[in-house]
Amino acid sequence: MPTVADLYADVVTLGPEATDRYYACLRAKGIHPTPDETGDLYAPNPVIVDGQAVRWLLHDVNLFAEHRRAATRDGADLLALLPAEVREGFASPDVADALWAHLQVEPPLAQLDAFLVETPDGLTPRYIEWQTFGAYATLARLALACAQDAWPPLQRASATATPGWTLADLDAKLRALYMRGIEDDPRQGVVLDYRPLDQVTRREFFAIQALTGGEGGMGILDPREVVYRDGRPHYHRDGGWLPIRRAYSRLVHGDMARRLLHEATRDEAAAMRRFFGDAGVTWISHPIHFYYGTKAHFADFYAAGLSPRLPGTWAVTDELLRDLRAEGRDALGGLVYKPTTGHGGQAVEADPLLAALKVGGLLQERIAPAACHTTLYGSRAPEVRLMAIPDGRRLAGAALFTRVMAADAFKSNAGAIVAQGVAGTGEGYAFTVW
Repeated sequence: MPTVADLYADVVTLGPEATDRYYACLRAKGIHPTPDETGDLYAPNPVIVDGQAVRWLLHDVNLFAEHRRAATRDGADLLALLPAEVREGFASPDVADALWAHLQVEPPLAQLDAFLVETPDGLTPRYIEWQTFGAYATLARLALACAQDAWPPLQRASATATPGWTLADLDAKLRALYMRGIEDDPRQGVVLDYRPLDQVTRREFFAIQALTGGEGGMGILDPREVVYRDGRPHYHRDGGWLPIRRAYSRLVHGDMARRLLHEATRDEAAAMRRFFGDAGVTWISHPIHFYYGTKAHFADFYAAGLSPRLPGTWAVTDELLRDLRAEGRDALGGLVYKPTTGHGGQAVEADPLLAALKVGGLLQERIAPAACHTTLYGSRAPEVRLMAIPDGRRLAGAALFTRVMAADAFKSNAGAIVAQGVAGTGEGYAFTVW
């Protein structure tokens, strides 16, 4: 097996022509890699990660999932995780009980984000956040295959984040997960989001539909399209009404709390409440899962000493604010403030003023990412996200999503990267050298 440095040298040697081949392949698969097309920006060459860093990610995401499993005693504990403004409209005691029982035998989808930092032991992950929520593992298969074609040396590395898995293995694992119980008619499974065809994540939804049968694959719909007929949830497709037996919610907090229920008609809102509380549907991911494991729990993990790869993380409480005021800490250098219900870098602030902190948020030690990603334009700093899927009673690594930013940048979210316009930066998927 080559080293990471060897592979980077081989990749860069192929020059910008390889990037052109990569982008052409992405476009052929319906993925638009430059912001002039859709606002997206794919990095001009993939990140390559040492296998030890990925093993740590896999170890710790399972550790965190087990900690959350032990911390929830029953369905009532799960239900209590939801903010009051979404609890009634997007859950029920029955569905919480069913989800809790399933969590005892299979973990949920999860993602764990990290920067790589320089240490005496080499490049080591330092965790930014995590969420028990789906990412882009289905879309990753397409982009990784394009990268292997554009840069043949990458075929000597692993495109997945589990040792021994090929892209064909990942196809089979994802297909089995999505189609469990609906193998006879995958159209009876649905991917749900607020105005899904307008979401930047819609290409993941299209990839799921293609993987599960294309025109005969899972449906993609706004939950306001669900109606009840003869006591069962249905949606309209192919000129008729199809029952819904399996569902994959991609809803985030803002869409639940500030959009869906406020924009729905009375009948739509009633059907949604019934649907998200329906324990007769099997849920790949449910709104409860969105709140089951979040960045807010890093404070618990840090207090419990679960991983040396967690930076110092503390929940913002009234007591913490009193202590900081007593210390005269008007400016909090070296720390990052994060709201716990946001995503995509929303309202994240480095070196915040004490006055900016709100109870319920999170304080975390600032991470200094290593500029360890080699490009034609110099070294850049990657963020690496492990996208994990259930494999029996444990989580396995589907693939690694990446965001590459300038070495001196703070935020790695897509909007910030596009706005900065630094050559060699952008999103993509990583290869692992085990």
